[in-house]
Order: sequence, then C-alpha cells, then structure tokens
Amino acid sequence: MNISLRAASSTSMPVYAIVVANFARSCTKYFRDVFNYDMT
Repeated sequence: MNISLRAASSTSMPVYAIVVANFARSCTKYFRDVFNYDMT
C-alpha cells in the first residue's frame, strides 16, 4: 500500500481541524464550569 505524503496530509487536515476545535470548545466549557471564568 503506497500512499503519498500529500494524499495523507490532505485527508487528515480536516480531522486535525475537528480535533483542535473540539479541544478548544472543551477547554472553554471546562474553565467556565469549573472556575467560573468566561474566556469569551
């Protein structure tokens, strides 16, 4: 199975974007709920 680096990175970039967005949303919710700190 020969996959080029360009093909692998182009398909995984949306996945990385979703992971980062969910992580940021979770951190915002955590700080708001636990520390009563509004980051917005």
